[in-house]
Amino acid sequence: MGAGLPARLVQFVVSVVVLIIVAGILLVVLKANPANSIVSEVHDWAHSLAGPFNGMFSFHSANTALLSTGASPRSSTCSWAA
Repeated sequence: MGAGLPARLVQFVVSVVVLIIVAGILLVVLKANPANSIVSEVHDWAHSLAGPFNGMFSFHSANTALLSTGASPRSSTCSWAA
């Protein structure tokens, strides 16, 4: 029983961190109002948690990002009608 408690504690902390980062991403993607205090607070927490990884990947353009991963805009599994 004693060995499982630290693992559960670490899992809980990591889950909370992931939840905050995902919430921050969703607020940005959904273009939530940054003047809202809750949105601002969640964004600040998410930025603080993800901050050490800022600049890990830097691309000069979206085409460079796609080419470096081997993907292309036309290799999507979705087919969009033109």
